[in-house]
Amino acid sequence: MNVPLIFYYQSPNANIFNHLKNSLAQTLTQFYPLAGRYKKESHSVDCNDQGVKYVEAQVKFKLSEIISQGPKIKPELLNNFIPCEIGAVDEDSDPLLAIQVTTFDCGGLAVGLCVSHRIADASTLGNFVNAWAAKSKGNRAYENHYPIFQSASYFPGRNLDGTDVGIPRNIINGRLEAHTKMFFFSTTAISVLREKAGGRHSKAGGHSRVQLVFAFIWSVLLGIGRVKQGPGRASVVFQPVNLRGKTIPPIPKHSCGNIWGLAIAHKSETEDFQNLLNLLSDSVKKIAKDFGRVLCDSEEGQAVLMEPWKEVSGILEEEVSSYLFVNFCDFPFYEADFGWGKPVWVSGVNLRVKNMVVLMDEREGDGIEAWVHLDVSDMLEFEQDDNIRAFTT
Repeated sequence: MNVPLIFYYQSPNANIFNHLKNSLAQTLTQFYPLAGRYKKESHSVDCNDQGVKYVEAQVKFKLSEIISQGPKIKPELLNNFIPCEIGAVDEDSDPLLAIQVTTFDCGGLAVGLCVSHRIADASTLGNFVNAWAAKSKGNRAYENHYPIFQSASYFPGRNLDGTDVGIPRNIINGRLEAHTKMFFFSTTAISVLREKAGGRHSKAGGHSRVQLVFAFIWSVLLGIGRVKQGPGRASVVFQPVNLRGKTIPPIPKHSCGNIWGLAIAHKSETEDFQNLLNLLSDSVKKIAKDFGRVLCDSEEGQAVLMEPWKEVSGILEEEVSSYLFVNFCDFPFYEADFGWGKPVWVSGVNLRVKNMVVLMDEREGDGIEAWVHLDVSDMLEFEQDDNIRAFTT
């Protein structure tokens, strides 16, 4: 699948299209694999300099008409600001990076990007956008974002059957269609959740704001599941975990590729908020600890690396309610200044897959936007839940 993000800016300078294209071309000389093509037969990237997809567009309304909607925005409308379908990957003709620059009547700007998850994760995308922005701005800060392409040496390829859990290229008759809605958790709401979890914790030893929100959302989803499927149904949460800085020796933060492990949390008999929070937090801590030895013990490390994916294959064949919880918080998306200021908003889109939650930072403060993707009927129950209504806007 493609990983999409949209960056929104107030009125930039004139002649912005040529300026962005020129700085993009310069940035791609450093991020050259993004201009290549993925070869699914060999599971590799052909760095053939075939290029990225670049689209220019205009809309007849103001940026403020988008921003002012806040959580009431219809995410499917935002898909008009990205240049490709989420599932449009893996064919020889598919670019690994696609960009759409859209101007508004007010002079505002939206920069929508889609990068193939085959070769890049959120950290890679953030590194690229900030390098491009720094190059566009004309300062030497782009040197701080020079990419390191060594992921294949960290994690040699393992062509294992049953580990491809991507989405279909074309979604037919709504089979995988999901309703997407953004729910905002304010700093105050997160503080209340922290108190609910047992009081304030230190940042080092306690639960993060991300895990607090994830646990809260999981508890609501479990409640919906109990009504629809009965209390005995199993539930599992998958969480990708960024491995940069967590291994020995540490992987540099500007390393590009898919450098993450998969934490898996299974619902236990006790479904209270505190227990769910501990399950999620412990699964992340475990994967970080296990993956710490991946680089220093190649034989055992590679076995540790693949174990969660083998477990995924078995889980997906069972009668289980599974969810993918993705954390985009704390990545420097809001630092991407192309020369006309930092973005006024960074958004997701309708991913058209169900049972997925993506958390993103608000522009200022420690609030969190939760982009929830659910089956249409589950979303109706979710947004009407008393706890969701009490803790979100």
